[in-house]
Amino acid sequence: MNQNRRKYILVLIGMCGLLASSVGVISNVAGLFFTSVAEELNILKGSVSMTLTVTNLCFALGGVFALRLINENNLRPVLIAGTACIAGPTALLGLSDNILIMYVLNAVRGFAGGILGFVLVTTVINNWFYVSSGLAASAAMSCSGLAGALLSPLLSAVIEYSGWRAGYFVSAAVILLFNLPAILFLPALDPRTKGILPYGCTVPITGSTQTDKGDHRGTKVSGVLFAAVFAYAFLACSGTALPQHFPGITGFWGLGASTGAMMLSAGMIANSAGKIIFGALADRFGAKISMLLYSVLAAAGTLLIWFVHKPAVMYAGACMYGMIYSLGIVAVVILTKDMFGLENYSRTYPVISLAGTVGSAVTAALIGFIFDLSGSYTAALALMLSMISVSMSLVTSTLRSSGSSTSLMLTASDLSLAFCSSSLISWGVSTAVGSSKIRISLSR
Repeated sequence: MNQNRRKYILVLIGMCGLLASSVGVISNVAGLFFTSVAEELNILKGSVSMTLTVTNLCFALGGVFALRLINENNLRPVLIAGTACIAGPTALLGLSDNILIMYVLNAVRGFAGGILGFVLVTTVINNWFYVSSGLAASAAMSCSGLAGALLSPLLSAVIEYSGWRAGYFVSAAVILLFNLPAILFLPALDPRTKGILPYGCTVPITGSTQTDKGDHRGTKVSGVLFAAVFAYAFLACSGTALPQHFPGITGFWGLGASTGAMMLSAGMIANSAGKIIFGALADRFGAKISMLLYSVLAAAGTLLIWFVHKPAVMYAGACMYGMIYSLGIVAVVILTKDMFGLENYSRTYPVISLAGTVGSAVTAALIGFIFDLSGSYTAALALMLSMISVSMSLVTSTLRSSGSSTSLMLTASDLSLAFCSSSLISWGVSTAVGSSKIRISLSR
């Protein structure tokens, strides 16, 4: 039993490492490079931020194909090849002088990261942990934010003193280190193929690797239900693009680069801790209340970053905004499992994850181009606040608890409520933006 318990711990450590590299290193610290690369190559910041868009889009595609490419027979070779395809292009980015080459390299590492990312990790955890799978998934997902929090000041210092090229070399080495536990300690996708029962299971289970633990709705998936979760994933994950622009935001407000790096670290700390806390809150109070609470915190953080330009307050705002990662990642996993069941998880989650990744990818580039066109991050912050409000309206209007299970009802009145609330917040944001422009004009 102790030996098997050690196996579970090592498997979980391996999954933590995969998400720390495929998300924490590839995406969560990407914003540290935007300004330096844009200045040295004399290109628009939006063009550089597009590298993150390319990465995230290919990450989404990799997730869709992950379970089609990986099986019990080729698990370790795929882990090794995937690691090489993430670390190698990352190192080559440090040698690049052409933005088109950077797009290609980011596409390669993004696709490989998607194969070794959320779909693989959550599938392995669902197979290996019969009980405490939610806690295990939250712990693994929190490592993506923890890696960003720890690496942000380190890479910021490397970029400041040795240049952005050295920052990519350090990132490549860290990726190799993070992926090593999974390569060494993950023996199988499903422990039963090795004669090991999932953690917490005392009776052998028959069936597929995505075995259902309770009463679900069968194999048929509701189109309306799927569309609602799909839309929520897109909106929630779109908000995760903003923290990569924290260094640029602090520069726009006249604050130092170190302030932006500390904001990014604060957001990543909230990313890590928030995911674990979210899992506990969801178990205790339900997913709906937890999602609404986190949405309010993220909206409040946006307002602090927008209107209060004091370092300490902006750190607090970044920490509050960091809760958006739980909404875009952990909440989506919980909703997918609750609404469609584990028997449909491998069929529905890759597509829903694709929606979230596309939302994050598009928004990352959009924020950069908004700044290039307007010379300000005000409109981008207004956009984030609007997306949070729409996602809150979607949760409030369409997700309803029924006993211990979650059901969804979509009615005309619900859609009207969502539309009105989102329109109201958008009107308020537009008014605030207009007022700020008037004040600027008057001051000139």
